[in-house]
Amino acid sequence: PVDSKIAPVAAFIRRTHRLKLADSIIAATALFTGTTLITRNTQDFRKVHRLKLKKI
Repeated sequence: PVDSKIAPVAAFIRRTHRLKLADSIIAATALFTGTTLITRNTQDFRKVHRLKLKKI
């Protein structure tokens, strides 16, 4: 679930990188937890600084 720690990060990502809401929440969760985001859609997420990505 999105909590009060992830929501502001997701809002910032959505506003600054113009990602869809769901993608912003996914990116914020990965950043907050320090995990690598594994996705086929690396192009949209590349804009997010410090986000670790792995393409599948």
